[in-house]
Amino acid sequence: MRGFGDRLRREREARGVTLGEISESTKISGAFLRALEQEDYERLPGGVFNRGFVRAYSKFLGLDEDATIADFDAACEQYRAEHAPPPPAVPVEEKKAALWDVGDYRFSLAILIPLILLITMVFWWRHHSKAAEAAEGVAAAAPSRSHKEKDRSAASSNPAADANGSNAKQSMGNAKPVVEKSVKQVAAEPPTGNLQKEAESATALKSVQTVGAPSAIRPIRLEVHANEDSWLSVIADGKTMMEGVLPATGTRKFRAQKNIYFTTGNAGGVEVSYNGRALPPLGSSNEVRSLTFTPAGPHQ
Repeated sequence: MRGFGDRLRREREARGVTLGEISESTKISGAFLRALEQEDYERLPGGVFNRGFVRAYSKFLGLDEDATIADFDAACEQYRAEHAPPPPAVPVEEKKAALWDVGDYRFSLAILIPLILLITMVFWWRHHSKAAEAAEGVAAAAPSRSHKEKDRSAASSNPAADANGSNAKQSMGNAKPVVEKSVKQVAAEPPTGNLQKEAESATALKSVQTVGAPSAIRPIRLEVHANEDSWLSVIADGKTMMEGVLPATGTRKFRAQKNIYFTTGNAGGVEVSYNGRALPPLGSSNEVRSLTFTPAGPHQ
């Protein structure tokens, strides 16, 4: 509010009072009283002191103290508004660059986070699917292998089997024509699909067994190389040598004296060598295959 200091000075002069008299009565420095009349607020101490000076000044002259203080507050606000420093100017280019940086950062996060989640879900799903298929295949192959081992144990421990050997041979001799007839009927029908693949694999294994059969009993050497992640189960001479996933490009070697029971959940993803001789492909991807290796050769 302009003229606040002039109004105080006119009121004082109208009453014939000097600044010295007010200073002596109110104990306020004459410099502060002069700063009030000149509206030189920078020279005042500030805060509650300024309002106390105005109240004492107006009380000495007999003015309305509250109204005078209200006028003083309005004059101070106007003074601050007129003398406040202007806000620092920010170049337009810097503002645009800052906005662009923030926007670019948020845009990158919006793309990267969903992409990382998608890749993680795909890898997890593939690993879970392969593990589930291998487990199902092994569970299906395990009962048949257990039955074979039980039959071998029962035959070796049953003394009555030798006594009934002649009778069994006689019965088989009588049933030979019927079996030959059934074999001829099956051979006349061409295999299809997986049956044809199994027939070809069995023929190839038989040829390897015939060609590679050693003249004398020697240790069994088995080498497995994985072209893909493949689940393996290897039991050598009754001891479990491996039961787990062989990662791609991995190779494992096994040795035994009597036998090796080999099962894989990914027949198309492994290459198998028996006593230094590579076997033909065992099957297709994610197919479960089981083989038994003895000094005489491999067989299913």
